[in-house]
Amino acid sequence: MKLNELMTSPNDYDHAIQRIGITADICEKMGNKPILYRQIKYEFYGDKYTPNGLALVTKVTAMPDRKVRGDHNNAQNFIVNKLNIKNPVWATPYPPEGTVGRFGETHIMVPIGNYEIHHSAEVADMGSQEDADDFIDSYTTGWPGQEHGDSEVIVDCEEYYLINLYDFIRTYTGKKTKEIIKNEPKKDRFGRESKPASHLRFVDLNKKMLEAKFRTYNQVAWYLKNPVTNYFKFLEEKQNERNAALRGKTQGTRGEQD
Repeated sequence: MKLNELMTSPNDYDHAIQRIGITADICEKMGNKPILYRQIKYEFYGDKYTPNGLALVTKVTAMPDRKVRGDHNNAQNFIVNKLNIKNPVWATPYPPEGTVGRFGETHIMVPIGNYEIHHSAEVADMGSQEDADDFIDSYTTGWPGQEHGDSEVIVDCEEYYLINLYDFIRTYTGKKTKEIIKNEPKKDRFGRESKPASHLRFVDLNKKMLEAKFRTYNQVAWYLKNPVTNYFKFLEEKQNERNAALRGKTQGTRGEQD
């Protein structure tokens, strides 16, 4: 892996295109496995995990041996310890209601490296469980099948990529996929999007259409390799043209001074 893939967010278009390509290759290898969705509040991880304008794909390093946020649910901690999970990351294989939920902005999660997935069809939300002894034996390891439903899963992984679902659908994947977005954010009289104080993009999604377009990682890979990559290359070309024009203007000014 190239050195700059150790960074959380890309720092230029070339890096962004490289990261998109790496993520697309991983998704392609994952093939017909069901997409995992994860919500994240960037402020929880600190400023280093706040994406910049180039970060359609953000890289996250899981916190090792961390306890459940808030450390208030004994059942969650019991399950994590019982299954010997070192880096618990919660996700769901079921399409979300919108681009933002109770846990933050919605992303497509792409686990990388050596990872394991633990799940139970009997546990929809581990945070609402109380007696872990009643369902600990229902957990299995591996990718969940269709019978799993919308129950959350625990991914034990050190690192993973996050594809911002709002930006992925609305900006980069083309006109047809934009229909997945049921309502656009309201705009002020200057045409600017109005956002809440948290700057999260609250948008409802057409879940049936989302699931039809993006059911597997192989489908995500195709979009990353084609319209997404092409769009970023277009943006890079335009930026290079602006930089060249600016350099020419600067050199012309210096020549006049000489």
